[in-house]
Amino acid sequence: MGKTQTALNIFQTILKLIFTARKRTQWSLSILCVLTGASLIALPFGAIQSAISFLIPNGWTEEPLTVSLLNSDTSIVSQVSAIVAGFFLIGFGMYIGRVAVKINARKRILPIEHLGLPNLERRGFIKNLPKEYASVNRDEVVLVDGRDTNPEEQLNRIRYKIADLREKIAKGGDPNDYIPMYGGLAQVPMVACAGFLWGNKTPIHVRDYDRQKDAWHDNDQPDDDAQLELQSIPAVNLEDKEFGVCLEFSIKMDRHAMARDFPGLPLYFVHYSDGLAGYDKISSADKQARFAHQISQYLNDLIRAHKQVDRVHLFVTAQNSFVFRLGQQLNQLHMPTFQIHYYDARVDPPGHPWSIKVSQKNDGPKVIHNNMARPETA
Repeated sequence: MGKTQTALNIFQTILKLIFTARKRTQWSLSILCVLTGASLIALPFGAIQSAISFLIPNGWTEEPLTVSLLNSDTSIVSQVSAIVAGFFLIGFGMYIGRVAVKINARKRILPIEHLGLPNLERRGFIKNLPKEYASVNRDEVVLVDGRDTNPEEQLNRIRYKIADLREKIAKGGDPNDYIPMYGGLAQVPMVACAGFLWGNKTPIHVRDYDRQKDAWHDNDQPDDDAQLELQSIPAVNLEDKEFGVCLEFSIKMDRHAMARDFPGLPLYFVHYSDGLAGYDKISSADKQARFAHQISQYLNDLIRAHKQVDRVHLFVTAQNSFVFRLGQQLNQLHMPTFQIHYYDARVDPPGHPWSIKVSQKNDGPKVIHNNMARPETA
């Protein structure tokens, strides 16, 4: 009974180690296996009694991993089993390490820096990358330069650069060898359009720029479980062919300008449940995914409620990484045409001079100039 229990404990430990490391990098799993294997080999000699959990960094497991492998009266069979399992884990860990070396040698970061706001300087987009990218080769930064151009020219540059990069990945061997990385400082419609054109099929790492700290950062913070408040949808079949959805996250919207520029357009607002807006409040990949899914479902509900809708207007104040993710969500065949509006506080009076129309049902994104009646300037 004791021999069987010891063997089961060893097997259970191996399974737990693999399970807890399933989301880690290959290097982490390699080191974990080697350390655990060394512990197993040392156990029969009394060097490390039932102490595997002390060799595992706390951040690698959600719960403390404590398994009692050997009792003081374990038999020679149990001791040999521990040694054999130890050598197996060491060999397995070394094999994973060699595989990681080969994979990292092939991988390449494809950095995409998108600048669309006037008079911007380049700001070291790929500085301070996470440790997992420290040893990965990097291609030259692809600059999508829309500074000091008109909206049509910037859109053309986005389309060309995105198409060129997607072709490079498709024809450059194994697509998994490339790590596309995007960082944008551009108008909301342009960033959303970049996300739309990139789509959901090819993974991409998206970075954000912290205006207060003057530095790029990754969305690696934990989800703080903040909730959204979504305006209720009338429980009737609505006849409107167009409606607007307003996502207020970074700053509050100019509702006076919206009412003036889009008279009669039904508007549905989405904001934080506490009513407070702020910069960089969605700096968690998990939180972004949760919000994107919730908003996508809300859009679907609105579209079902508006049986004759053929166009949805989007107004967004949010950090660029989330805007990019939102653009990716819009690249779905069942969605109607979306018109993403640009708000310009520099014009007099402030308003929405242009937008970008995106849809899967036409020949691609298009700039639309909003030539609306402006009573203050008439």
